[in-house]
Amino acid sequence: MPAATLQPWTYRSPSGRVELFVDPTDRFGAGPARCRLRRGEAVAWERELPFTLVDALVQEDGAVAGYGYSEGGTRLSGELVIAVLAPDGRERGGERIQRVPGRVHGPAYPSVGRLRRVDDGFALEILDTRPGHEWVHSWKDGARLREGPAQRPAEEP
Repeated sequence: MPAATLQPWTYRSPSGRVELFVDPTDRFGAGPARCRLRRGEAVAWERELPFTLVDALVQEDGAVAGYGYSEGGTRLSGELVIAVLAPDGRERGGERIQRVPGRVHGPAYPSVGRLRRVDDGFALEILDTRPGHEWVHSWKDGARLREGPAQRPAEEP
């Protein structure tokens, strides 16, 4: 089965007023991406990130949280990159985790199934042997706050 390719994509804040445009340099998400954050018609920042965000959440103040894979999502190597960007585009923090081959015909571990907002940060559903397992990270600096079974989702827009 052919691997899914990443296309340029725009991620929006809940109100839709703040937008992050991500333009991958590799069709499978390996390596850098050109990014631009807009508030309305004004460009707040534009830069190349050293990784490609596969999925991202945008806050109303322009902060961004997301994840990507240093070698692309189809490889069984590289790192899972979890990143938090400040409203000016600088990296606030995050985490890089070395990926290892998963079970037979399964994705490399760790791989992310879903990214969502939670009351105290953002959560990544981690695909592994435990369904519903998630890591919750802080918007402030990307630090992992907790991990375990998924909490009941907060109301999402």
